[in-house]
Amino acid sequence: MSKSIKNINSNIPKKTGEKEQVALKNNPFSIIVPLYNEVAHVQFLEESLKRIKPENLSKIELVLINTTLDKQVVNAVSDNITLSALKEQNRLKYSAVESESSVVKAISSGIEKASNEFVFVFDMNHLNSAFNLNDLFVGAKDLSKAVYMTNFQAKNKKSKSSDSPSLFLGNKEVFGYIFSTIIDSPNYKKEVVYQLKQMNVEIKKMNVSQSNPFNPNKFNLANILVNPVLNKLNWFFVVPVKEFVSKKQIPSISPKPKESSLFRLFFALVAVLSFIIMPMLAYHTGNSGDEDYWQYPQAEKIYKYYTTFGKDKSYLNEGNQELDGMKHYGMSFDTFTVFFNKIFNIEDVMESRHAMNALVGWLAMFFCALLAYRLANWRAALLTFILIFFSPRFLGHSFNNPKDIPFAMAYIFAIYYMVRFFQQFPKPTKKIMFLLALGIGLSVSVRVGGFILIAYLAVFGAMYMFYANKIKYLFSDDNVKRIKKLALYSIVISVVGYFIGVVLWPYAIDAPLSNPKKSLSEMTNFYVSLRQIYEGATIWSDKVPWYYTIKYMMITIPISVIVGALLFLGLYKKKGLDNFWAFVLLFAFGFPVFYIAFKHSNVYGGWRHAIFAYPTLVVVAGLGFDRLFHVVKKSYLKVIGVVALILFTAHPIIHVFKNHPYEYVYFNELAGGVKGAYGQYELDYYFHSLREATQWVKEDAKKDPNFAGKKVKLGAWLIPPINYYMRKDTANFQVVFVRYYERGNFDWDYAIFANTGVSPDQLKNKTWPPKNTVHSITVDGMPICAILKRTNKDDLLASQFKAKADNPSDSMNVRIDNMKQAELLYKKILIDDPNNENVLFSLTEMYMGRRSLDSANMYADLLLKVYPSYENGLNLKGWIGLQRFEITKNAAFLEDSRLAFEKIIKVNYKYVYGYYGLAQTYILLNDINKAIQVLEEALQINPGFQQAADMLNQLKNYSAQKGGM
Repeated sequence: MSKSIKNINSNIPKKTGEKEQVALKNNPFSIIVPLYNEVAHVQFLEESLKRIKPENLSKIELVLINTTLDKQVVNAVSDNITLSALKEQNRLKYSAVESESSVVKAISSGIEKASNEFVFVFDMNHLNSAFNLNDLFVGAKDLSKAVYMTNFQAKNKKSKSSDSPSLFLGNKEVFGYIFSTIIDSPNYKKEVVYQLKQMNVEIKKMNVSQSNPFNPNKFNLANILVNPVLNKLNWFFVVPVKEFVSKKQIPSISPKPKESSLFRLFFALVAVLSFIIMPMLAYHTGNSGDEDYWQYPQAEKIYKYYTTFGKDKSYLNEGNQELDGMKHYGMSFDTFTVFFNKIFNIEDVMESRHAMNALVGWLAMFFCALLAYRLANWRAALLTFILIFFSPRFLGHSFNNPKDIPFAMAYIFAIYYMVRFFQQFPKPTKKIMFLLALGIGLSVSVRVGGFILIAYLAVFGAMYMFYANKIKYLFSDDNVKRIKKLALYSIVISVVGYFIGVVLWPYAIDAPLSNPKKSLSEMTNFYVSLRQIYEGATIWSDKVPWYYTIKYMMITIPISVIVGALLFLGLYKKKGLDNFWAFVLLFAFGFPVFYIAFKHSNVYGGWRHAIFAYPTLVVVAGLGFDRLFHVVKKSYLKVIGVVALILFTAHPIIHVFKNHPYEYVYFNELAGGVKGAYGQYELDYYFHSLREATQWVKEDAKKDPNFAGKKVKLGAWLIPPINYYMRKDTANFQVVFVRYYERGNFDWDYAIFANTGVSPDQLKNKTWPPKNTVHSITVDGMPICAILKRTNKDDLLASQFKAKADNPSDSMNVRIDNMKQAELLYKKILIDDPNNENVLFSLTEMYMGRRSLDSANMYADLLLKVYPSYENGLNLKGWIGLQRFEITKNAAFLEDSRLAFEKIIKVNYKYVYGYYGLAQTYILLNDINKAIQVLEEALQINPGFQQAADMLNQLKNYSAQKGGM
């Protein structure tokens, strides 16, 4: 961490004995005065100088710069007695500049001519009267650490005080630097203040007990809107170039460590380019799995709530159990996109919101980098921005994750302003406190978990007071006052943040106190459970190992971030407030991640539920690399460090450029990249690839003469996003629901399946994608989505014959004939596609139904060779064994059944029929107690499983009767 971190906050409680010792009256200074084309200005200047006491006048040097070359002004200066007296004492310097409009150039020229270490910039523009300059000499002023700006207060105290940027007092070196770099315009004064703030030079008020002698500037909306932009453009793009050419550096009065302003320039370039690029990249990315069915429709209901002033409460989804939980999300970002799309009548609503999503992701990156700057320098900010931009998972989610990314942005936004708040304490500005409250409110308006930031504020406040004071002064009278002030500010910020969060969340508006509490309880006990691939097996999200999120992060975040974080831990200096800033960053990242591990939380989709904490880790990494470059002094070692950073970052950079728009499908070198993770972990779990696959189908179907004049049936398991992609092609395409493992039973021409939901067994043994795949979408050469195309519909016809064979209303001969037709077709398919698990399952089921158990067992074994952990296949295998045992009494068949059913439970603990079959096996093994135990486990998982309940009652009655005999 940078050595300067603890010095940034000039407002921390000072240790005893610290005082401002340098009085202005003991320091000669130069007054820099640009002259305008009004003679009255010279007269006002003379009257003001006359009021200076002789002992004070002897300490000043007057530097006059004529910006007009007006003869009357020249004569007024020449004829002025007071000025002539100063000239005789060699304390008056007078010159002119070439251009009338060059006030900045005039002041810069005057500063160069000044002989003293400190200067008083006195711009007489808008001066309408003389005033008493003696107040400048009253009070102690430490000009080595701060710049002073006059604050006029009328003696009657009735009128409001007013700051005048026309009068600055401070270090000559500082003002020489500023006036040589700012934009040469009449509105330069605001830029002076802006640059002082950017340099972290403290600006103090110099109180003058007089009415303001300057006419106020006229309100100019153009200046208010344009000047701030011009100031920033100048500071970030022009000044660094000027510094580089002139070899100038920021004066040492700045508490920031000296660094090349080229880092600031490069940071600005990276920020601007990414701001432009990210929405462009996002515009044509696929919809996430939740957008079309859950998020956008819910946001439209919230839109109706606001536009009807709360009358339309369809957002509650009353009577719809599936959507009931949606009301517990504020969804402020989603709702904003609805408002935006409707106001501007945007038809491509998803593309529009993806672009906006990317900008929110950019904001998260931006504040992440700004936080690094606030705690170190622009080099750290640049490094941090690069590290988070080339964090493929975060970048990829920025394109189309409207829940986790807005929450991450609000989270880092709030953390950033918490840091700003503590850096300014005990005198934080209202602006900083409001923005901190806004960050809390925005986070709550996305997820109720944003309330955690209120707790953070309390925790950080306590730790700040601990680190900012020596233990013996912690409860001193003065410090107790600061603690009370901190508590008061924190309460106000929390209340305002709560209010903002409630206003942006309909469910909270309806009951501001009770409903957020209900939502917090619901989200804490999240009941939805999803299946996913983890460590080569399929697991349920409510049964993930405690280290799930930690390991996922370790194998998916760039190695450069991990290395940077380790450098931070090893190299930062443990002194002063350094420990506090380190605590803030590490706690903001570590607490959510380790809390998830501690609570064994129900999480899925990698570490997206913890993605909000990631930016703070990247700040840690950026500071770590910055500290390394600070510690290393030799040039060749710095070069080695840069090369190492490039090498560590090369892997994610290549992935981003090579695999757009699937950046989020990323695994680092620890996992062996995407190839190493294939079949071990989820890849396209948000179904982004469906967009590209749908487009491919459109183009291929148009070229196929077999579909000319026909409506093509496109099958998929997740159809809402495909319906969106096909919204303009409904005349030519029909989207139909198809389950992958039952695909032969549905009517379709093309089918699209992402590998989410596909068995890891088949991914690893390469029996997926299936035989009739005509195109695959890949990441690093590994297929994440398969497009299937039917050349015939034998499997559909076979499934139809199979269904007819089970029709009890038909005669036995008809049913047998249908069975034979199905069998012939299925075996025909297997000749060309022996790994078709759908066909193998159907044949197993058919032969089992016909009591051809040897054939059924043969096909069950073939099925389980292709798909070893297939629960339905294992279930058939288990029941085949039970039936074979009933016929032969061969114990080996019973053992086959037991192993099959036990494997089902191991593979999927929620597959209750596995428990039922296992109980049947234990009954045949005469182990009634085991059977009872297994059935009780099944009923714990599914209390409504009536078959298990009936069997359990029978076994308990039997056991009771047996015990009583």
